[in-house]
Amino acid sequence: MRDKLFSFVSLALTSVFLFFVVAGCDKGKTEKSAEQKISQLQSFALPQETNDLDVAVEGVQDKGEIFEISGWAAIKSRDSIDTTKYLVLQSQNKTYVFDTFSLWKRPDVTQAFKINRDDSGFNVFIPKAKIEKGEYRIGLIIKKDKLISFQYFPGRTLRF
Repeated sequence: MRDKLFSFVSLALTSVFLFFVVAGCDKGKTEKSAEQKISQLQSFALPQETNDLDVAVEGVQDKGEIFEISGWAAIKSRDSIDTTKYLVLQSQNKTYVFDTFSLWKRPDVTQAFKINRDDSGFNVFIPKAKIEKGEYRIGLIIKKDKLISFQYFPGRTLRF
């Protein structure tokens, strides 16, 4: 009886140990995959520019093979609940549209505008290999319900 109890306790402790090891490995993979998100090219025609966005580009970082662009954006006088955002890069010869990620909530934007804009943040991870060399204007498309808004960021360009 004592041997069975010892075996059971040993098996239980080994299982708990393996659970924590595996959970730790999964956590590392999750964090790593969040850092390695890649924005996908989208295929649709650009809408007419509406110039009705509140927008801020807060960071453009060259991360080797990827450019990361981050900031926040919302349609003027509207909340950011259930919106979809796309980043536009346009040169004289090419136009690219990439999907975005919302990696964090933006209660600071909500507080500044006194309207729910917690979901206004965006991150874009652009693989340089998919872009022709050149200088690109940066714009953003926001879809909310049936409303589509589009605006280029004044004075902001990106060179590949």
